[in-house]
Amino acid sequence: MSASASNAATVAASRREPIARTARRERLFTLIRFGALALLGVLGTLMPDQPGDVLASLWTIVALGALLNSAFWLFLRVQAASARWIPSLASAIDMVGLVTFISLTGGPRSSLWLFAFVVIAAVALRHGTLGGVVAAVFFSLASISLSLFAGLRPLDALYGAAVTGLAYAGVALTVGWLIREERAAVRSEHEQTQLDLQRGQADVKTFVQMADTLSRNTNYQETLQQMLELSIRGLRSRGRHDDPAAGLILLFATGPVETLYVAVASDLPPEDAQARLSPISGAVKTALDDVEAQFVTDARKDPLLCQFRMTATAPAAVVMPLRAGLALYGAAVFFGRPEMFDVFGLRAELIDVYTGQAAVAVQNAQLYEQVRQERDRFIDSEEKTRHELARDLHDGPVNQVASLTMGIDFARRLMDRDLERAKEELDGMHRLAAKIARDMRLTMYRLRPLALEQAGLTQALEQYLARLRAERAEPEFVLSVDKSATFEARLPANAAMMVFDIMTEAVNNAVKHANAGQVQVELREAGGYLVASTRDDGRGFDVAKVTAGYADRGSLGLLNIRERAELAHGDAVIESTPGQGTIITVRVPLDPAA
Repeated sequence: MSASASNAATVAASRREPIARTARRERLFTLIRFGALALLGVLGTLMPDQPGDVLASLWTIVALGALLNSAFWLFLRVQAASARWIPSLASAIDMVGLVTFISLTGGPRSSLWLFAFVVIAAVALRHGTLGGVVAAVFFSLASISLSLFAGLRPLDALYGAAVTGLAYAGVALTVGWLIREERAAVRSEHEQTQLDLQRGQADVKTFVQMADTLSRNTNYQETLQQMLELSIRGLRSRGRHDDPAAGLILLFATGPVETLYVAVASDLPPEDAQARLSPISGAVKTALDDVEAQFVTDARKDPLLCQFRMTATAPAAVVMPLRAGLALYGAAVFFGRPEMFDVFGLRAELIDVYTGQAAVAVQNAQLYEQVRQERDRFIDSEEKTRHELARDLHDGPVNQVASLTMGIDFARRLMDRDLERAKEELDGMHRLAAKIARDMRLTMYRLRPLALEQAGLTQALEQYLARLRAERAEPEFVLSVDKSATFEARLPANAAMMVFDIMTEAVNNAVKHANAGQVQVELREAGGYLVASTRDDGRGFDVAKVTAGYADRGSLGLLNIRERAELAHGDAVIESTPGQGTIITVRVPLDPAA
């Protein structure tokens, strides 16, 4: 249902409520009137010296009143919504009927005049003070008329009517005042209900806007700015002072010292928007430590919040921690005039919802940034892999094929002049072609080791090292595997491929750069992890220096090893000292359910 339709329904319901209340009240009056008629009939009958015709008239009035009362009852049951005229008609009948009854039971000396107070009160309940006064005047005039008709002197009749009239007026005014106060209280309650409904609708609308902003926007600063403004709007109500002066969101800054900086701000002076807060203290520190809202009556006395110039005109503040799950990202602070302090308390739950959404926005932004960086890093790694492959092909098989082509041309020319030398050149080209084929197969094996898919990591590394042994006499390649280990069945396929890539990259680096006499490859299982390592006795290097200048070198190397270990949810440790060789150790988790 739309907001306009909901408001229309509420207005219609509020208009029906007085009608329903009137119908319920008149049904109650009809029940009371039945009892009053019966009581009047009994009292009239018990009065001494009543002539028979008077008694007959009294019971006729009682019967007629009961008949009209029954008609009122039935009409109220069937047509309650159309019963606007019943209170006025019933009041008139009650007044005329009671005066008639009094005139038949002694006139000015009748003991039934006390019932006039009941009727006046009933009229005042229905029609307010004015109706009660009209009823009081009516009974006063009736008292004067009956007194004069009974032969009393005018002054005596006027005096008696004045005394009872004052009593009647007092009842009318008292009941009318009570009714006026009751209606004012009902009206105030209704207006408050309307205000609460409007606030609730505004809160829902604001929350929907926040959710929509959170789902559509990947720029976390823009999202936080919108959420801050929506939060301030959510704090507003119809109160005269219910208007926060400023708001800001503080996030943790990266660095060795714990520092908060203003990520976004609304209605904050420019110098305040650039603030960096350290050390963290006061209400902000308490809010972050206890992960609970902190309300500050005078932020000018807070050791941290006092740094904001905004506190000079808006000293009331509330500090809300920005938390999503178990992660804490900072705090949201709202400033206002002193009158806003109570509003902050009343709207604390709503503010908590808004700041919770802001924390989710920060969390989503960080997760998105991590995914983006991981994607960029993966793309960069693949790009470097392609460049490395292209360089290896250019430095190896491509150059060798070019040499083979020139050798074939040279041998062709020798065929006519020196056949023996031409045969020697052909033998050399045959050996070169065989070497090219082996290099190409080794490169293809590194790209897609079929043994890894068919027989596992151990066999794949064994075949790779065997191919290297066939290529060169040095260095010596040794593979050591823990025979009691069960990692082959518990190692995920993707992790196995990453470990294979890391090991072959480490061996290849040792062959190309280390000038090693021996390269050892070891596979073992420890604490739910596969531990794979390479060790060579080559020249070694300064790890810190190479890592620091890695971007300028533009090779795959150490960064690729660490990145591939992380892709397998593991880690890599590189240890090396100039002149003492290199050790590269990789740990990847094994599947415990396998």
